[in-house]
Amino acid sequence: MNYKEIIPTPIPKPGLLSAAPISTRHLILREFQLADSRDLFEIHGDARTTRYAGGTRSRKESFESLCGMINRLRETGFGTLAVQLRHEKKLIGWTGIQPLLGSDKYELIYALKPSYWGFGYATEAGRALLAIIFNSRNCLLENVCALVYPQNVGSIRVLEKLGFAFVDYYFDTPTQRHACLFEVSKISFRSRAQHTSEANG
Repeated sequence: MNYKEIIPTPIPKPGLLSAAPISTRHLILREFQLADSRDLFEIHGDARTTRYAGGTRSRKESFESLCGMINRLRETGFGTLAVQLRHEKKLIGWTGIQPLLGSDKYELIYALKPSYWGFGYATEAGRALLAIIFNSRNCLLENVCALVYPQNVGSIRVLEKLGFAFVDYYFDTPTQRHACLFEVSKISFRSRAQHTSEANG
């Protein structure tokens, strides 16, 4: 795939694309650009970052993935967004909500460089995405799921902070591995957000 195959920016569709860029306290979540190719390849080449996200990729595979992420978001309104710190321009990871392959569910995804672990950035990004999806008048999603491998303790903690609950074990076809399926509903997320707001208020 090359740059000539990138879909032109469409009329914003319900989902994440219509809300991007999304600013949080520390982060900016935005649409990927072809100019991100070098930074994305650096992330795709990091075994720790990609351990639970499909493994490391070659430069060609990384660029094809970048083109695919741009097109998927523009086609459907859902997909992967670039994550950068508000005071830095460099890409530090990705996050998003996208259709779960072979299912009618939508899943939350995220991956950050190891040097940015432990600061709450994955939780901050996930909370922002769920707030947009569940509070949008144009989005009809009632639930969002997430797949995580049992040994990925850090990601499980992130999901629990966001209000996700374990549902069942799920066979992930692309990786041919069993993962834990977590879900959060619009009702429970809104209720949790309201209680947090009241407690802080």
